[in-house]
Amino acid sequence: MEGQPLERSYNHIAFHVEEENLMLLESKIKALGLETVPSRPREPQEGQSIYFYDHDNHLFELHTGDLATRINYYKNALKFKVIEKSEIDSDYELSSM
Repeated sequence: MEGQPLERSYNHIAFHVEEENLMLLESKIKALGLETVPSRPREPQEGQSIYFYDHDNHLFELHTGDLATRINYYKNALKFKVIEKSEIDSDYELSSM
């Protein structure tokens, strides 16, 4: 992309890449003199990312996971417990003492 430099933000364009190519791609990005920025904290099961700015401050992400990977991770990671009203009431009584 070419154009007027943008004000930096988290708005970005993401591309899926194969995990075995990630280190090579990162070295190419750095060889071009582009600035990489830290990825947001995430669980390893969600995949890995490289974020970088081009010369006009467009932010790009190269990511090894996909939507199915992320949904599967969260489906297994988030466990909900249905509790009874009596459990809520007893917790409230204990905390108000």
